[in-house]
Amino acid sequence: MTSLTLPTIVVVLLSLATQGYCAVDASVDNVSPTPNTTIAELVGPASLRFNCDIYEDRSGNDTRVTTAWFLRFPSNPENLFVIQTAATHPEFNISGTARQGGPFPTFRNSLTLINMTSALDEVWLICGHSAQGVNDLARWRLRAYYPPQLSNGRVIKVDERDGNIPVDIATPPLAYPTPTDFQWTKDGVTIPTSPRATFSYPSVLFNSLERSDSGLYSLTATNHRTDNGVAIGTGQGSFTLDVLFGPDIVPSTQIYSAVVGDSITLVCGTSLESNPMATIAWLDQLGLPIPNAGRYTFNNGTEVISLDFSFTRAGDSGVWACVLGVSDPDVMVASGGQLVSRDNKEIGSRTNQITLVIVVPPSEPQVVEVQSQATNATLSWTKPSDAGQPGITAYQITADDGMVTPIVYTSSDNLTEQTITGLLPGREYQFTVRAVSSSGDAMALSNASLPVFANTSTTVPAPRCDSAVSNNGAITITSSLLHTGGLPLSSLTISYTYTEGLNVVQGGQPEMVSSDETSHSFPGLITGFAYTFSVTAVNTEGTAVAVCTPVDHLIGIPMEPKQPTVTAVGPNSVEVTMETNSPGVQEGATFYYDLKYAALQDDSVMGSVEVEVSRGGPITQRVDGLMQGYIYVFSVRTRNTFGESRFVTSEPLNFNGTMAAPSAPIGAIVGGVVGGTVVVIIILLIVVLLILFAKAREGGSYRVSNKRARNRIDSSAGVKVEEVPLDVGIPLEGAPKELHYADLETFRSPSATPSQKKPTSPTTATEERVEYATIDTFKKHPSQENEVTPDNDRPPPNTV
Repeated sequence: MTSLTLPTIVVVLLSLATQGYCAVDASVDNVSPTPNTTIAELVGPASLRFNCDIYEDRSGNDTRVTTAWFLRFPSNPENLFVIQTAATHPEFNISGTARQGGPFPTFRNSLTLINMTSALDEVWLICGHSAQGVNDLARWRLRAYYPPQLSNGRVIKVDERDGNIPVDIATPPLAYPTPTDFQWTKDGVTIPTSPRATFSYPSVLFNSLERSDSGLYSLTATNHRTDNGVAIGTGQGSFTLDVLFGPDIVPSTQIYSAVVGDSITLVCGTSLESNPMATIAWLDQLGLPIPNAGRYTFNNGTEVISLDFSFTRAGDSGVWACVLGVSDPDVMVASGGQLVSRDNKEIGSRTNQITLVIVVPPSEPQVVEVQSQATNATLSWTKPSDAGQPGITAYQITADDGMVTPIVYTSSDNLTEQTITGLLPGREYQFTVRAVSSSGDAMALSNASLPVFANTSTTVPAPRCDSAVSNNGAITITSSLLHTGGLPLSSLTISYTYTEGLNVVQGGQPEMVSSDETSHSFPGLITGFAYTFSVTAVNTEGTAVAVCTPVDHLIGIPMEPKQPTVTAVGPNSVEVTMETNSPGVQEGATFYYDLKYAALQDDSVMGSVEVEVSRGGPITQRVDGLMQGYIYVFSVRTRNTFGESRFVTSEPLNFNGTMAAPSAPIGAIVGGVVGGTVVVIIILLIVVLLILFAKAREGGSYRVSNKRARNRIDSSAGVKVEEVPLDVGIPLEGAPKELHYADLETFRSPSATPSQKKPTSPTTATEERVEYATIDTFKKHPSQENEVTPDNDRPPPNTV
């Protein structure tokens, strides 16, 4: 008897009748109430036996004591259906026994309910006379509630290519009523709605499959009574879906090549995906299976599938293949709404083909002739008798002088003549030729031909300028010497020119470099110019020049600024505008303007300002605290980390709140002193100056002020450089009548120092007239004395 979950059964008694000749006791084993009670619920074992006991009457008529069992359905209450045998009604089992004792013979007719199904709900079970079937002896109304019964642990394997896969996990007895409160999860996560699958109680229908459908599916369901909604029970079940697929692989499309005798690995593919793991077989170039032994080794994995050769043979060339297959004996398929075992167990297969080329070297060629020049040679040769496998693809020519690395040149396959360049002059070379057979990365060389010797001729040197780079305040030249022409070098120099406006200016003297020097630096070059460097090499054959690419020198010592312009902007303030074309640094980097100023009438009236900037365009600096009535000059220079430029001085400013037009230096001094207002003082000053001038003509010296002045005599003999004592109006005793003169050209040189301008031996003056320098030159800062030039320190004739 099938084991059943305990049901809840309701048995309803309608009547208990004794019909004439017999009496009946009706009962249900092990449970109560009996059929003569009111409606009640019975909770019994998995199967229930209903008993109908019949007592024979005193008439002794036995024809009426037999009983029969009947069913009456609610849909057809007028008809009775006889329960006969287990074949026609498997839910029931009927048995009869005789009982002795008591005043009357007793017969028991029992019916056992084996499986209460929902089809029997509300059905009447009747015990009655066989001859009087309509006369009921006892009746019960059947009703059963079953909680959900679900299976667990089932594994279902299906092919991803199949569809309409039904999975039902309910087990008998079926839940009654059918649960409407249920939930499906996959791997513990609630399953979202999907058009590919329908989830219901107690089954799933997969319309189509994907690999991601594999997983553990779980169902939780609860059913309730129909009369009062009370929960009957909760069931939990699950199954594992295993979606089979493959093999999928990224195939190798490479053509593999190996020199005969070498080892090699053929890759079938990478990133293998299959479920279950694919089986792998290899076929040789003849289509025959090969063993995983001897010179073959199989490497079967998910990342790479390959075949290793420990060595190759010439006959291995051809197309090899790897065959991958996936199958499973437990794969299932849908048939008639149910899952059944599939006849074809193969899930999928794939074959990848791999081409293997074995390279065999040719025989050696023979050199016929060599014709050499200073830096090249032309060779000709004959083809080899054996072209090898897969044939001659190139020729390799080697030129070796035994001193430097040999030159190896590769020509195309259809040539038997080639010119080799890059040879060194004046050398003896050994030339050989090899034939090449290659495929992919595999290359096989023939033996070398018999060597042929030839000498290259001498020629001029071959210098080369590789680069010219402006950086860190200098220009660095990277150069090399390709060869010396086969002769000793007479010289190797580097020189430069730069462009100033439209003029090309030759730089300093050429600098000697050694033949092994590859880098040479030129610091201290003025920025803002384009420089062109040349490397010159000389031997007895001649001279060769390599010109570098012109380079703009933007980083280094800055160029001197433009002459500053000064504008009065207030009763005690001016604005000085400064500008330079090249600050000597890259745009955005820091450099400085050094601004200084002084009053010409009073050395104690002076000041300086440092201005930090990051561009070379016009910069305006305000200067405050100036005094009206003074004549000011302003000097500006540029400075960075590499050095500084010369000072450039503005036009004198007669400061009274407006800009004064420049005049002759003495006139500017006079105008600044008197302010253009006191005429008497001007007349007195002229008289004093005339007296001093007359005294100087007489050969003496006077102290003219409490300042120190520099005298100068400009004549064909030279320039007087002498300082005058300072006491006013007192003649100097023993004043020299022979004046010391410097050489005029030395004095005018911007690079000459004061000591160089004053000679050690005196010369005789050809003219004793004393001339004074202009005020702006006279007031130059002592650190700028060597910057005085003949043009800016020479006053107009006959001025003091």
